[in-house]
Amino acid sequence: MAFEEPVIDPPPEDIEPPPLRAGSNLPALRRRPEKKRLPVGWILLGLFIVAVVAGGVFGRGIIVSAWPPSARLYELVGLPVPVPGAGLVLHDVATERMSQGGVPVLVVTGTIANPTQEVKNVPKLRVSLRDGRRREVQSWVFAADTAKLVPGEFVKFGSEFANPSTEAVDLTLTFTHE
Repeated sequence: MAFEEPVIDPPPEDIEPPPLRAGSNLPALRRRPEKKRLPVGWILLGLFIVAVVAGGVFGRGIIVSAWPPSARLYELVGLPVPVPGAGLVLHDVATERMSQGGVPVLVVTGTIANPTQEVKNVPKLRVSLRDGRRREVQSWVFAADTAKLVPGEFVKFGSEFANPSTEAVDLTLTFTHE
């Protein structure tokens, strides 16, 4: 059997193809639908922001101790900052002026007690010497011998300050984050 090749006549040149409709210039072949990808970058960014905010909220005591002016920001947004030494009590605070080797020295002593039912960190203590108008003229910071106190425990403290101001008439003793 022999096959004859069919003969196709070209279309006449005076025939114009019909105009294309609007939107008919779409590709003839369909594309495969693209798989939806998870926005991993956005999810990681969201998790990072949540972690930073949570760290700022739950670690505010550490942040305030490192940068004390941040306490105002926390108070503005309604998140109180723990007061240094909250729950601890200062007892038997005494001062004594003495001379060591011809140098005047101010000695401050006392006791820190933990009357609460939980373990408390013992922050540093700040002594402020004040003049007759109650203005601070000198100050210093020192640490107690113990970093933590268990419930009911107490620790004695003492600090010496050389050459205290002669204008000083009283002092304040407070816990501090400094």
